[in-house]
Amino acid sequence: MTDLVDEDAASEGERWLSRIAVGLAEMGRVSAANGPESKRWRYPGQAALLAAEGRLFTPASEPVPDGRLGALGECWFNASVFADDHPGAVYVEGWAMAVLGFEMPHAWCAVGDTAIEPTAGWAGPVVYLGVPFSAAFRRQQYERYGVGSILWEAEVSREWFRDGFPPGAIAEGVGRPLPPVENRAAG
Repeated sequence: MTDLVDEDAASEGERWLSRIAVGLAEMGRVSAANGPESKRWRYPGQAALLAAEGRLFTPASEPVPDGRLGALGECWFNASVFADDHPGAVYVEGWAMAVLGFEMPHAWCAVGDTAIEPTAGWAGPVVYLGVPFSAAFRRQQYERYGVGSILWEAEVSREWFRDGFPPGAIAEGVGRPLPPVENRAAG
C-alpha cells in the first residue's frame, strides 16, 4: 500500500465520503421522483452516479512521479495530459476531499487503486472517489466537446446522467469499490 500522511484518517475519510455519496444519492432519487424528466434518469445527480459507478483511490505519497504539476484550476487538462504521457495511468473524474473536509469536483489519474495527482495544490491527505474512464472514451469525448470535464460540464454530462455510460467507457480493474454504508436509520 502507498504511504499516506495518516492512514487511519484516510480510511475514516473514505467511509465519510462514501456515506456522503450514498446519502446524497438517495436524496437525489427522492427529489427526482418529483421531477417529470429526471425521474427516468439512470443517475439523478452527481452523488447517485458516484455511488453507483465510483471507485475509491488512495493518494500516492508524492503528487506525480516526474515532478510536473499542472496549474490549479485546470485539473481536467492536467489529468488528461498526464494520462496521455504515462502509459498505465488512467484518467479519473469525481470528488476529491481533504480528510474529513468537503468534497469538490476534481480530476486525477490512477494506477490501480493509487491516485496520482497532477495538479498543484492537491498534495497531502486527500480522499478520492471517482469514475475511471478508458482512454478511448476520454479521447472520444474530447474530440466531440473539447478538453474539459466529462462528468461536471452540463452539455457533456447530461447524456451520462440520463442514459448511463456506453460499454467500454469505464476502465475496468481501477480503484476500489465503496465500503458498505451503515444504515443509521435502523437500530
